[in-house]
Amino acid sequence: MPFFAVHGTEAIKRWVHTFKPAPGIIIMIEDLIRANPPQYDELEKRSIDYIQHLKGATRPFSILLFLMPAVLLIIWIFFIESVLLLGLSVAIYIATVLVAIFARYRTEKRYRELTVSFGYYIIHSDYSMYTIRMASIVLTVLIFVLVETYRGFNQIEFFSVVIAFIVVSFILSVYSPRFVRYEKMSTQIQSEVIRSGVSHIASSTSMPEFTIRIVPEKKMKVANAYCTGILSNKVYVTDYLLENLTENEALVILAHELGHVIYRHNLKTLALTFFLLFASAVMFFSYLYISNELASALLTQAGIFLFILGIPALVPAVKRGYELQADMFASRFQTEEAAVNALLKTNYLNLTPVQASGGITHPPLPIRINRMRRAIKMRDLKAKF
Repeated sequence: MPFFAVHGTEAIKRWVHTFKPAPGIIIMIEDLIRANPPQYDELEKRSIDYIQHLKGATRPFSILLFLMPAVLLIIWIFFIESVLLLGLSVAIYIATVLVAIFARYRTEKRYRELTVSFGYYIIHSDYSMYTIRMASIVLTVLIFVLVETYRGFNQIEFFSVVIAFIVVSFILSVYSPRFVRYEKMSTQIQSEVIRSGVSHIASSTSMPEFTIRIVPEKKMKVANAYCTGILSNKVYVTDYLLENLTENEALVILAHELGHVIYRHNLKTLALTFFLLFASAVMFFSYLYISNELASALLTQAGIFLFILGIPALVPAVKRGYELQADMFASRFQTEEAAVNALLKTNYLNLTPVQASGGITHPPLPIRINRMRRAIKMRDLKAKF
């Protein structure tokens, strides 16, 4: 039996016992548990230990990075309109970002056995890139308020700067230097099975134009695939993932990413992000164009919390729905065994235990497996009639 078998593990049993999911999911998981390779328990234990230490190392900083800007801005609005305070806030925030990234780097270096330097990690890590991008948006707000406090704006200058702020925040929220690097380092897929499988998916649907490229991520041990672009759709898949999955399993992952392409999830996420940024900016800067102090104060606070807390909660919630929709698309083209095995392998390759799978942008793994299995069974049933 291969190391990553499609059958279940004691870890999945523990997930059922601990979280008590819906009966349909329990049936699905019990159906998976036909054997128990001992390697699974060892890897699950290591994954749980890794996640626990990762949360312990990064959770305090994550909370701080979200709450610090809101607290600082409230202090500035209601208590101290000080240029020095905001300047100090910018410096403290930058230092906190670097410490948060370093804490995660140390944990990943220990448990995932990474051998890369901290500088390499900052440039190549998903976590560091996301943290830096979000921090850059927050710093844009702080610097804007700093300048407004120092010299003030008339109405024309104010609206010009607000528009500039929205554009800058929008670019920072969607732009990733990693994909620029991927474009330079990527290579073509050589496997004829994968290429013909992708061609079949494209020819059987009204798929927009796209390209699929392999990117080197062995050093970071990243087993993943990414759909990028708005007008030009590109799918990047890591060499580390392709080396550890069979060709049919890799096609499940690629079909999932092509689901994002055909449903234009990137464009929809972009539109939602822009709308939320615009709404938060209009509310936050209401104190400059609304004379009623109470109304402007309430709107300003609402803008702060929409920007700091609302956007990080609303956008991922929508993206979780997109992930399930992409799974349903992928289930149209592969067998049940390949689909389930692809999800399990990817989960464990990234050292993610079953009970911690999913996260902020993806639904839990058992739910994804359950829905894909049901969709594939329905597809096969319809094909018989």
